[in-house]
Amino acid sequence: MSTFTCRWRSSAGDGLESAAAFFPRDVDAVDVSVGVYRFRDEAALRTALASEETEAVMADVPRFTDAAVSRSIAFPL
Repeated sequence: MSTFTCRWRSSAGDGLESAAAFFPRDVDAVDVSVGVYRFRDEAALRTALASEETEAVMADVPRFTDAAVSRSIAFPL
């Protein structure tokens, strides 16, 4: 999947425990990128998704790509 992978761990205490971004090797791939974000719990996730900062980032996306953004929330079994 990726030629470039970025991993990050938060120390800010905001509930985000880690983030990783994956970019496809194939320029004709359906997915432009995949981000995996791990939060302390569902409340931290919901708080982050509802934040003004997330809203600002999502509003900025069309300035950089015409790709459609989608979200999936998964929980360990």
